[in-house]
Amino acid sequence: MLGKVSKDDFQEIIGTETVVTVLDGPDLALTLEHIIEHTKPEVALPEGCRAEPFTLILKGPVDHQVPDGVYDITFDRIGLIESTYLDNKFGEAGTPSANSEKPEHVFYEIIFS
Repeated sequence: MLGKVSKDDFQEIIGTETVVTVLDGPDLALTLEHIIEHTKPEVALPEGCRAEPFTLILKGPVDHQVPDGVYDITFDRIGLIESTYLDNKFGEAGTPSANSEKPEHVFYEIIFS
């Protein structure tokens, strides 16, 4: 499934809820906020690389977070994508959660390259 999804698949579900399966606690509900499209490199890509890489930005609650790691994630209309690396951006320089005293949300990234 991971290799078959494109940014267009996710474009249709911006604003919907995504569920992260957490093995040692309650599952985490995130909202798909937006997609960042990456510039295509001018050199030939190695076999297996995505022709159009992109990053998903997801938003979740501050009071229930998960650390960076590999999770099974279920997306509306797309379904389950297993073993997906989720990067918790809480407190990183330049992120909304780092720029306020008490952030309302935590942001996460999933990079498809």
